[in-house]
Amino acid sequence: MKPRFTFTEKHIRRTTYIFTFLFCCCSFFTLAQSATLIGTVSDEDNGTAIDFATVYVKGSNNAVETNESGQYRLEVKPSKRLTIVFTRTGYEQKSITLKDLKASETRTINMQLKEVVSDIDITVRDKRMETTGMVTE
Repeated sequence: MKPRFTFTEKHIRRTTYIFTFLFCCCSFFTLAQSATLIGTVSDEDNGTAIDFATVYVKGSNNAVETNESGQYRLEVKPSKRLTIVFTRTGYEQKSITLKDLKASETRTINMQLKEVVSDIDITVRDKRMETTGMVTE
C-alpha cells in the first residue's frame, strides 16, 4: 500500500513558517497585556526625592521600591479600577485610585508624601559582649 500523503521538504518548511508566525503573534499579544506606571516620590515640604519608598497595588503582591532619585516603574494588569499605595517609614501613607487603565498604557504618577513627626524617644545604652556572646547591661 502506498501512503496517501507524504511530507516533502516543502510541506515541512511551510508548516514551520506557519507555526513560527503563530508563536510570534501569540508572544506579541502576551507582552501587550500590562500597563506601566512611572513617576517620582518626593517630600511634600522640601521637594527632595524619597528613596526606598514602596509603591504597590492594593490587594496584591505587586510592589516596587523607588531608587535613590525617588523614581519608580511598576508593571500592572489593566483594570477598570486600581488603587496604588505609596508608603515609606517616617512618612504618611497615601493612595490614589486609577480608573480605566488599558493594556500598553503608560501613566505618570508623581506623589508627594508628608513627613510624620513622632513623639517616640530613642535611648541607646552602652552594652558589652561577654565571652559567651550574650549581651549584658
